[in-house]
Amino acid sequence: MTERDEVVAELGPSSRRTPVGERLEESLEVLAATGEISRAAQPKGDWTWRSRGLGLPAGAAQTLLDEMRQERP
Repeated sequence: MTERDEVVAELGPSSRRTPVGERLEESLEVLAATGEISRAAQPKGDWTWRSRGLGLPAGAAQTLLDEMRQERP
């Protein structure tokens, strides 16, 4: 990318690469050691994540999108 004929940005491949083909636990340890992630302080045991959504009635998002599309010139 140039501005006034001077290079101001260059795009290229990411230099960070997660090792491929290793076990998940090994990959997580490498990422934690390099500061890419933080490991949990305690094991989660039987805990699981459940998304509750936004609490909007079914079809609310579609209704909002339809209204927004009608407002366009």
